[in-house]
Amino acid sequence: MAIVWARDSPFNQKIRSNRRSNVRGNPPGQWASKLCDNETLAHEFLTEVRQLITSLETNGSYGRVLQDHTQTIAYIQSNPNATVLSSNCTGYFAGLQNAQKLDQNAEEQQERYAENLDRRYTEIIQSLVGTHYSLNEGF
Repeated sequence: MAIVWARDSPFNQKIRSNRRSNVRGNPPGQWASKLCDNETLAHEFLTEVRQLITSLETNGSYGRVLQDHTQTIAYIQSNPNATVLSSNCTGYFAGLQNAQKLDQNAEEQQERYAENLDRRYTEIIQSLVGTHYSLNEGF
């Protein structure tokens, strides 16, 4: 019996892994140190990312994406955190990485919930029609 969940395909796992490792997977010291070497650059980063968030918030197509990054967005938009950027740049980026990790953990939990839903859905179908059917779709 072969049961395949689209969310678990190697292709989808690779996409999720690559997306997470682009910036989040690197220690803050690697790319953030480049920003922290120049206070103007660090503040430009914050300004541009805040502008990006604002522009995405006005585009309904990004609603779900923004929901998946609530901790990161809240961290970036926090004025007290912006003050930390001026006084402790490395600390700011460590906090940013922590917020991203919280979002990642929440996303992974939602994926586990979705997988559970798919599994239970499959169990219902198989209990009604038998386990000898191959199901290639989830809920």
